[in-house]
Amino acid sequence: MAKRREDRYNNIEELLIDLEALRDGQLPLRAHTRFDVTDLEQLEEGEAIEAEQVSVHKEEAIARYQIAVLVLGAAVVVSVLVILLLVFSSR
Repeated sequence: MAKRREDRYNNIEELLIDLEALRDGQLPLRAHTRFDVTDLEQLEEGEAIEAEQVSVHKEEAIARYQIAVLVLGAAVVVSVLVILLLVFSSR
């Protein structure tokens, strides 16, 4: 359920492996490679953790937004050109 797709489990088998590890009193095996488990330990103890990743997430979101705007803009330009070609070629 992580916000970023790359932080989520790739399939149900990875989730089951981690759940079984937790059941056996071990650290999660797959999730441990995706984030720092010490953050969870700090939260468990009631300590605050730094949100350094917030600015990284914002920058990634802005970059994705800019790419989406460029792609949509290019699609609009191509669509207008196709419409103009169809209109002028039918005359």
